[in-house]
Amino acid sequence: MTAVGHAAIIVAERKALLARTEFLVREFHPVLAAGTVIRAVTRCRAELLRAGVRRGLAGATDARVRAQLGRTTADVDRGCVGGDSPVAGTAVPDPRECRGTS
Repeated sequence: MTAVGHAAIIVAERKALLARTEFLVREFHPVLAAGTVIRAVTRCRAELLRAGVRRGLAGATDARVRAQLGRTTADVDRGCVGGDSPVAGTAVPDPRECRGTS
């Protein structure tokens, strides 16, 4: 593969990862801060790179982050049900603001 071809693959992977990160931030927005989602993406991406994943990095990162953040949001949901603040240092939310309640 030429250097130009390799560079094009790297650019495409980075664009895909950025797009997926933006989508994840919007998806988890009301429950998790953008910084939390971005840190999770950064950590997962670094772990996958250390493990040797190069192709499909954006998809693999997306899957790992969704699993990790899914557990985190489940903890937040349980926090809302229990009446404690789901995020340390914040006020107890109105029960109507908790996910899955009306």
